[in-house]
Amino acid sequence: HNAAVHPPFKCTVTGCKGKTFLTQSSLDDHYRGKPAHPNCDRCGKGFLNKRVLDDHVSTDHPKTKCCGRTIFDDELQEHYRESTHHPKCDTCGIGFKDDEAYNTHAAEVHADLHCTKCRRQFATRVDLEQHFKTSSVHPECAQCGVGFLNDAAFNEVGRSPPYRTFTSTDHNP
Repeated sequence: HNAAVHPPFKCTVTGCKGKTFLTQSSLDDHYRGKPAHPNCDRCGKGFLNKRVLDDHVSTDHPKTKCCGRTIFDDELQEHYRESTHHPKCDTCGIGFKDDEAYNTHAAEVHADLHCTKCRRQFATRVDLEQHFKTSSVHPECAQCGVGFLNDAAFNEVGRSPPYRTFTSTDHNP
């Protein structure tokens, strides 16, 4: 039945002398086990010839140029995390392609520890509040010393008793 209904799978490489196989899986095993056929270093699959292998590598194992090197896409995260040329999140240890990707992550995932105005990440809420208090780009209440992200946050406090409305005259939003 198999030979009559399903044509055999044939190896067309000259050195294999037209050897036939009943299933594609058997042919794939042949490719993997014979030196006449190139194998993928990444996944171990065997192929009819180098052109088919190259097509497989470019499709199934894409690469990206980064830091003057070519890196497989599935290894980029490790590269970003280990490289000194890429920002890394101190809170969760993830590495990023660039500052923009890191700042987006920090603002979305660690918003409670991130100063959007300065684009800086802090280890604790206390560190962030200390930053608001000591940084010259953030308004501070002259009476109690509390620092705020911006003038809007500074003035928002004045709308809820028992606070008074303060104005920030020497800080830009």
